[in-house]
Amino acid sequence: MNIYSSTPFLAAFNKAYFPEVQLHLEDFLLQGQIWRLPTFPDGEPITDWQFIDFFEPIPFSQAKTTTTKTTRKIVPSIPWACHGVVTAQEWFDLNLFVPYTASPSIHWSNFASWEEFLAHVKSHNPKIYRDSQRRKRKLEKEVGPVKFIWNDTRPGAFDFCMKMKATQFANSQDMFTDTTNISFFQELINSGLLVVSSLSIGDKFLAVDLGAVWEDRFYSWIAVYDPEYNTYAPGRLLMHSTMEESYRQGHKEFDLLVGREVYKWYYATHTRLISPMGRSWKSSVNEQFKQHLINFPKTAENLRAAKIMFNYTQQILSQWQSSNVNSFNVWQKNVKALAAQIKQDINTHKQEYEYFLTQKSWSSDSSN
Repeated sequence: MNIYSSTPFLAAFNKAYFPEVQLHLEDFLLQGQIWRLPTFPDGEPITDWQFIDFFEPIPFSQAKTTTTKTTRKIVPSIPWACHGVVTAQEWFDLNLFVPYTASPSIHWSNFASWEEFLAHVKSHNPKIYRDSQRRKRKLEKEVGPVKFIWNDTRPGAFDFCMKMKATQFANSQDMFTDTTNISFFQELINSGLLVVSSLSIGDKFLAVDLGAVWEDRFYSWIAVYDPEYNTYAPGRLLMHSTMEESYRQGHKEFDLLVGREVYKWYYATHTRLISPMGRSWKSSVNEQFKQHLINFPKTAENLRAAKIMFNYTQQILSQWQSSNVNSFNVWQKNVKALAAQIKQDINTHKQEYEYFLTQKSWSSDSSN
């Protein structure tokens, strides 16, 4: 069971987003598996929400009703569902980037020592750790001594994270200036689920990571860095420190979460297979668009325009139904955000495919 189906996560989610009602966790059946989902008092499950990356099925032994025959409620679809776990090598060997989205992770049980993990990373990127050490020395020489804090309780660390993320999404989304979202993160911190890690020089924050720990699995969730210090790669320095601390604390897994960014494959040993489950019309259309983006990057601009037109049609229908004259401005803002996200996705797919072409054999590489 992942963190998004946990009681502490639900409590923070409930308090921040739905303080007027009492949500609960309920088990639902979909494609022969049990899914524990946040649920409204009337029995309606929440299957999609910002900051919920994906749901995973729970073992039947943990289900409130332990057989499919006695599970009374069925959920028709889940937009982001885990279909299983494979090794990083299998991901590339089997070309699983069609039809899945990757959620890479590090299984610490693969490594008897931290040095073995460093050797694993070196087999996929020989220079990355050496480069990080060089940049850290340069940073300390030119700016000052660097301090890593795993659980930084200084209020400034969390504030820095929200400020940097708000700046990053300033032209498209306002999710990190939304007081409700900020309240949600603060509730997670208060519950002990969310760990704020930082890299700083004195009182100057260079990078901050918001990560969650649940059942010995670390979720690397939201990371930011100060672009003023970009030449020193503070985000990467913090990530390396966070990974090492996770290993030292005896976590079972370091979850890099959803995203095909190439750098994740330098570290990952496994990946979860994420895609829509169930056949609602909306998930079907979105999945088709994603396939086009993956398979035909050269026509991405045309596909981008097509998807924007699709969303435009849906928004117009919504306007007719609601007769809300202000909805056009909201639609216009959402289209800009969508265009920016699609552009980012296209670049990510290209980078991942180029990296895939360089991986002749992960087995032979890792043995060197």
